[in-house]
Amino acid sequence: GGREAACAERGQRGGEGRAGSNRGAAAFRGGEVRRVCPSPKVPDRLGWWAAKDMPEARREELRAAWRLTALPVREALAEVSSAALAVEERSQALQEPEVAIEKAKAEAIAALREDFDTLKRAWVRNEATYNVSTSGDWRWWLAEGLTVARKNRLQACVQSVGEMVGFMAQQFEEMVNGVLQYISPSARSEFEAEWSEAVERGYAPEWNGVGDGPGEASGASSNGPSLGM
Repeated sequence: GGREAACAERGQRGGEGRAGSNRGAAAFRGGEVRRVCPSPKVPDRLGWWAAKDMPEARREELRAAWRLTALPVREALAEVSSAALAVEERSQALQEPEVAIEKAKAEAIAALREDFDTLKRAWVRNEATYNVSTSGDWRWWLAEGLTVARKNRLQACVQSVGEMVGFMAQQFEEMVNGVLQYISPSARSEFEAEWSEAVERGYAPEWNGVGDGPGEASGASSNGPSLGM
């Protein structure tokens, strides 16, 4: 009698242990239990950590399952958890330089775009004019009367995107010259009159044909420094 009762009790405990172990392992596999590792307070005891937003009722169920989880199962879960954490940390460490590089590239592109727009507007406002030498070298001249801050800003733009903006301006002027060859003298006079008015209002670049040199464009300094590109 007594021996049979003890065996039955051990069998029941064993069954509960297996059921608890299964529930604990399932909660870990499903992501409810995020981590299994030694407890900070009791290093020789393994503990588990769940998501902060886990309902208290579910947390209590898992506590009960954990109490019944066999030690070898706990140790196996801790080993898997440690390996998964190492992979995650390594993955993050590998991603960080990539993220930094992508961010730096995006910032550089945004800065170049801002430089391009700034110099393009300066050309439209006749604050800057360009010249292309016979050897194909680009030169930019800045108008007199600019503030030091504005002059420094435009010089920085010339260094970064001067050739691109100059090429765009040259293409634009060549296109205008090409169009003017095919329109009547009266239409050409009307176009040039409207253009002059737009220049006075600051809506259009001074336009005297391709490659305006220093002193040829209104507002450009004839003795200003050449900004090599």
